[in-house]
Amino acid sequence: MKNAKLTRQGEKALQKAEQFRDDGLYDIAAEAYQEAIALFKEDQNFTRQADTFSALGKMYDWLLSDYQKALEAYQQSLRLRQMYGLKNLSDEYLNVAVQQNFLGKLSEARDNLERGRHSAQKEDNQQALGKILNLLGDILVEEGYLDEAEEHLQTSLKTLREAGDDYSISHVQASIGLLLACRSKYNEALKACQSALDQAEKIAADGAIGTAQLRFGQIYWMNGNFSEARDHLQKAMEIAQRANIKILRETALDWLDRCGQEKSSDTRPADEA
Repeated sequence: MKNAKLTRQGEKALQKAEQFRDDGLYDIAAEAYQEAIALFKEDQNFTRQADTFSALGKMYDWLLSDYQKALEAYQQSLRLRQMYGLKNLSDEYLNVAVQQNFLGKLSEARDNLERGRHSAQKEDNQQALGKILNLLGDILVEEGYLDEAEEHLQTSLKTLREAGDDYSISHVQASIGLLLACRSKYNEALKACQSALDQAEKIAADGAIGTAQLRFGQIYWMNGNFSEARDHLQKAMEIAQRANIKILRETALDWLDRCGQEKSSDTRPADEA
């Protein structure tokens, strides 16, 4: 039996946490989130407890780029959703896997994505399913399993189009571009990235625009056009700095460093292999 007083106290603490977060007082916000979590736990309101862990994870992820703390918060939410059969299980599997991917824990991320895929299918959560397949495809590309990656990415694109998720459609188009570049199909890769960029610019989404620019840079680098690669990677880095997207900034800087280690080449058209 839930206690009305504890419920009110928990909601009040959560409201304070969100206000502190919006004011940029992140340490105080984290304490208020933990206070709300403790009150919801005492009240045995496990749905609100899990949702508050998710909110804490989003603050660490989206605003602070502290992927380890975000992972820990999302994992706590995931455990509660598993234990008590709560909603949004597939979304939480995805949140956990995204952080694990950022932290280089690819095997763990892949395992959670597979679990998330089954949950999304059971829940009929097409948006989560499309995002899960996109990240699975990205990991498989990185690991060199291109046939399996292509299957996941094409299914992801179809699913996200049906779900009408414009932001994620741009991301998967950019992922397909990188996959095609790994197959040395550079003209097709550039067309896929241009579609991703057009989609991202249509909805004015900095994160998606930055990702498309990053993929352009990677594709040009893979085709030996380091001057063009640098231009796109520099754009990706500038967007990442402006939008405070740590992982995009770090990845762009890494690829810019690779460009610096290569001799500059004249701009030349990409040849289809």
